[in-house]
This record gives sequence, structure tokens and C-alpha cells, in this order.
Amino acid sequence: MSIDLKGQQCPVCKAYLFEDDDVVFCPECGAPHHRECYQKIGHCALAEFHGTEQEYSRTKNDANDEKDKAQEEKAQTEPMITCYFCYEDYPASFKSCPHCGRLNAAGMGGAGFDPLGGVPADFDLGGVTAKEAAKFVMSSSNRYMPKFAKFKAGGKISWNWAAFLLPEGWALHRKMYKSGILAILLMVVAGILMMPFAEEYNTILSAFAGQGQVTMETYVQIANQLATISLGAKILSFVAVFVELATRFFFALFGDYLYYKHTISTLREIKENEAEDKNQQMLKRGGSNLFLLLVGLLVTSYLPSIIMFIAGLF
Repeated sequence: MSIDLKGQQCPVCKAYLFEDDDVVFCPECGAPHHRECYQKIGHCALAEFHGTEQEYSRTKNDANDEKDKAQEEKAQTEPMITCYFCYEDYPASFKSCPHCGRLNAAGMGGAGFDPLGGVPADFDLGGVTAKEAAKFVMSSSNRYMPKFAKFKAGGKISWNWAAFLLPEGWALHRKMYKSGILAILLMVVAGILMMPFAEEYNTILSAFAGQGQVTMETYVQIANQLATISLGAKILSFVAVFVELATRFFFALFGDYLYYKHTISTLREIKENEAEDKNQQMLKRGGSNLFLLLVGLLVTSYLPSIIMFIAGLF
């Protein structure tokens, strides 16, 4: 009577055993070995476990095989979720992601979170899947993936409050350096154009400083003085307001589309560059950078004054 060796491995060479192999069994625990492997070491490869709870047992081994098989079948049939931290898929019933170890809040009864925002993981965004794009975007990927899917279908307009309030900071925060530099230049130009009006305005206000209690008559006098601001300063201030508002509305309406194009083109470049570690490149070039956001805000806040100060020296 032949012994079923299906799924059994030689503990020496780790190769699977088959019925036509020359197999011997340990006289103490029954562990199967290739005869050549057994003779090579001169004893059971699992001798250190003899007499312990870890001792080889065909019954125990078969039970473990059945358990592994059941888990594998379950993983193939049950719903899968995407880890928000490493963006790998795993069964929804797992308590933690088997890839990065992060807890599965949804599986433990917590609030579920879909980093793809309802977009299928294999949805084609233009040579790049939604899963790849989400892994590149990282933070707020659940917001951007549905918009990316809309842009793939032909749309270009989408409102972004962060891009409206902080166009230069938002673009640099998302590592869109060209767009960020363009936004900085436009905001700096607006700041410089506003300075002649701001200087005359501040001069008028300083003349009324220190007068004690401000009365209605004081406000009337200030208003009359504001009317004396030069026409050139007023025109420049209107142009400044137009440039700033145009910049804000442009990035608010088209910022998400610019980010979509940036994401797709960068991912295509990463995927085509076979010499680089793709995952490492995605982590390096994707995601967001809070420091760059602060840099953008500081530059647009102080650069106009610095430029005007330097210009005044010549």
C-alpha cells in the first residue's frame, strides 16, 4: 500500500515528494525524507523536535494543510479591500493588512474607508490604473480618484477650495513644481502691482494716527484723502486684483485637471523606466510635501516687498 505524499516536503532539501521518489521515513516521528537526503545527514532532519509539541505528525501536518487551503479558498471568494497605507489588496475579514501590518478598521467594526473613492482598482485612467494613481497621490486619494475618472471621460473643470485659497502652496504641496512656480510668479506680480496703492493708502492712514478717539468726521476726512490717491496707483491696484483673482480661479477650476495630467505623465515615466525601483520612485515623486506649501506662502508674502526694496536702492 502506497502512502499519500501529496503536499509533503523533504525537510532537508525542501523539495516536494512524489510517489515515484525513493523515500524513507523517520522511525521515530515518521517524517518523510529523500533517501539520499536522509543518508547525507545520517538522521531525521526534524530530530531536534522529537518529544516536543513541534514534533512532526502526519495528522497535524494534514490539518495545517487543510487549514491553509481553507484560508486560501476564503481569500479567493470573500470581498477584498485596499489598504489605505500601502494600497495593496487583501481580504476584508483580515484584522490587519498582511503587507504592511496596519490595522483594518473596517474589518474590526470601525468606519470603512475606500482610498479609491468608489473607482474600480483596475479602472484605466490613461495607461495607469486607479490603484496605481491612488498609491502615487496618497493623501486624499479618495477625493482625487473620482475626479480623475471624470477627466478620463473628457471633463476638465472641478472646484478645489485649497487651490483657490492657496494656489501656489497647493501646487507645490502636490509636487507640481512648474505649476507652483507659475502661481508664485503671478501672485508676486499682483503683489508688486498693488504696492503703489498700498503705500499711498498707508501714508494717508498714518497722518490720522495718534489723534485719539476716532469720530465720524475722522472717517469722512480719511475717505476724502483716499480720493486723492493717484490714478496710476488705482489702475495698477485694479490690475493686481484681476491678476490675483484670475490666478485663484484658474487653479480652483483647473487645478485638479493639472494634477491629473501630472499624475498620469509621472506614472507613465516611472513605469517606462525599468532601471529604477518603481515603488521607491512613486513614494519619492508622489504624495504631498507640507514644507513646500509653507515655502510657497512665504515667497508670495515677502518676495514683492524684497523686490521693491532692492529696486529702491538703484
